[in-house]
Amino acid sequence: MANLKPIDGDDNHAVIVEVGLRDGLQAIKKILTPEQRAELILSLIEAGIHHIEVGSFVSPKKVPQLSDTGIVAELIGIQEGIITSALIPNERGLYEALQTSIDEYAVFIGATDEFTLGNIGKTVQQALETYQEIIKIAFARGKKVRGYLSCIVRCPYSGAVSSIQVARLVDKLLEIGCYEVSLGETLGVATPADIEKVLHNLGNISLTKHVALHLHNTFGQALANILRGLDLGIRRFDAGVGGFGGCPFAPGSAGNLATEDLVYLLNGLGIKTGININALPQITRKISTLTGESAHSLVSKALENQLSCKSVFP
Repeated sequence: MANLKPIDGDDNHAVIVEVGLRDGLQAIKKILTPEQRAELILSLIEAGIHHIEVGSFVSPKKVPQLSDTGIVAELIGIQEGIITSALIPNERGLYEALQTSIDEYAVFIGATDEFTLGNIGKTVQQALETYQEIIKIAFARGKKVRGYLSCIVRCPYSGAVSSIQVARLVDKLLEIGCYEVSLGETLGVATPADIEKVLHNLGNISLTKHVALHLHNTFGQALANILRGLDLGIRRFDAGVGGFGGCPFAPGSAGNLATEDLVYLLNGLGIKTGININALPQITRKISTLTGESAHSLVSKALENQLSCKSVFP
């Protein structure tokens, strides 16, 4: 597999990719201005988050909450030591992204044709063929590309998903040039046994170097699933501050695992992230105020009451 590079992580360090200002906002009815989104992103960077999704280049008619991502990127500017990323669904999205300062791109498919058709209007095979060409162009412009694979356990349209199918698609995304594949448990229905089955079936693919977990928390199992992933070698995770949102193409699914909940767990295990957990509740509260949506982070609720986390983690 070409163009694969290890992530920055070891047993005592984990990397969190912040997806709250993309995945978290896409299912919220209130549309934030580019200025509001940029201000929130800059606050997350100040809190110690070094890899952050700033939006996507999907059709604004389909996901109006993420329109004007190019303007958001311009308002953020180039931040030393920070990786900004955005979702790229097609060639048009790629050429829009190439006009911005965004550092890397993400392509995405579901583990089933039904979900992928509902999301981007292509079968899995058609999407992979499109992305192969997109990745070639991105590489020529010096851009890295990350892959997302959604519905790794269950599809909202076709039911249970084979872990063998998941493994095949992870291998294919790496083969066409993605440096890493983020495994999306989109419905939030998985238990640790499901996560273990998926990861074991990945075979010889390095879980430490080339696989991340992207978990939703519909049934409250996300942290338990994180623990199983840690046991099996995963050191890279997606999370969204406040736990807002959900997938608009997976009705009934809850938002991402909240970033502050994940950081609290990792802190307790002695795994470093470089993120200041005490700074996150204020950002969560700001998003709630702007959108009118309730946060789903228990840690933010607890820290808002205690004012700081020093009594727990000196």
